[in-house]
Amino acid sequence: MKQAVFGLFAAALGAAAPAMAQDYGFSGDFGLGYWHNADGGPGLESNGGIDGKDDRTTLRTRLSFATAIGNGLTGQIDFTSNDYSSADPSLDTDDATSFSRDLALRLRRDFGGFTAGAFLGYGDHNDFGDSDAAMYYTFAGIEAERAMAFGSIFGEVGYLDSTDEYDEGTQRAPYVRAGLVYNLPNDFVMTGSVGYAGGRKYGDDQFSNTILNAEIGLERAISDQLSVYGSYDYNRISYDDAGDDFGDTIGTLYVGVKMTLGGTKTARPLAPFGKWVSYNANEIE
Repeated sequence: MKQAVFGLFAAALGAAAPAMAQDYGFSGDFGLGYWHNADGGPGLESNGGIDGKDDRTTLRTRLSFATAIGNGLTGQIDFTSNDYSSADPSLDTDDATSFSRDLALRLRRDFGGFTAGAFLGYGDHNDFGDSDAAMYYTFAGIEAERAMAFGSIFGEVGYLDSTDEYDEGTQRAPYVRAGLVYNLPNDFVMTGSVGYAGGRKYGDDQFSNTILNAEIGLERAISDQLSVYGSYDYNRISYDDAGDDFGDTIGTLYVGVKMTLGGTKTARPLAPFGKWVSYNANEIE
């Protein structure tokens, strides 16, 4: 899937560049991360999964291609991939997430200082051997962003669902996410967001699901097309079983580089759907 997506982006860029350099846009984000889980966390009991604390390495790739359609409309396709090193051999390595990857189609309209749109997407994920069946997820929602004197504010409201062999992933989950972008001196930009998702686990409404997410990042432009950044991603995923909360807390510290091309601006990344599903199905189980 990943090779096909890279080929699609390359072909789209090659076809669009000679004719309409200002009517398309491309962005790439490549981040190397230090991943750590707490095997539970404040107010949470561990439910097994990888069955312990672990430190791993992860590679995040985010690619976006946007094209101006007319009348203020822009269409965009996103590809997001998270790849993880194997878990410590002393743990239950089969239950560790190996990868998650998804494609999203987005359509938005610019109303002058305010953009709004809708999106839908599909993804899959896998572990290191616990499941021998396909694990996938779908998502859809609406998004908006408004320019402010300090930068901008943005938000999403949507729905996430998944299917896997043991019904362990995040299912039937409405979610909301909001954030802001703050422009700082010397070409620095700070971005922060918080998110919440509900839903269920194990294919049963009795096991209600809760996801709390927070992200913060600092980025510095090196040129008009290139920037470097550092960021931190926090996810607390749990479910209720007769009044007891089981789950895990997972954080990732990233350093990375971003690049942009073309005259049409790509929209910022959506919520980390792959993490919300794969961590629940694998690390938490």
